[in-house]
Amino acid sequence: MLSGCPREIKNILASGANMVCFPAMNDAERLTQLEERYAHLQRHSTEQDKVMLGLSEEVAKLRRELAKLQAQRSGNADGEDLPHERPPHY
Repeated sequence: MLSGCPREIKNILASGANMVCFPAMNDAERLTQLEERYAHLQRHSTEQDKVMLGLSEEVAKLRRELAKLQAQRSGNADGEDLPHERPPHY
C-alpha cells in the first residue's frame, strides 16, 4: 500500500494517522474522489446540524416543562396536599 506514496505520507502514516494513499490515480481521478468525499462531508454536516437543532429545541421544551413543574410544586409547598385521585388502573 505504501510503495508508491511520497516519503512525507509514509511518515504521517507511520505516526498513526488514518490516511489512504492512492498512487495509481491520475490528478483527475484524485480530484473526483476528493470532490465526492467533500460532498459526502457536506451532507453529513448538514444532517448533523439538523439533529443538533432538533435536540436544542427538545432541550428548550424540557426546560420549559421543568420550570412549569417546579412552579406548580412551589405553589403546593404552602401546606396544600395534592388532590387524591384514583390511579388510572382502578
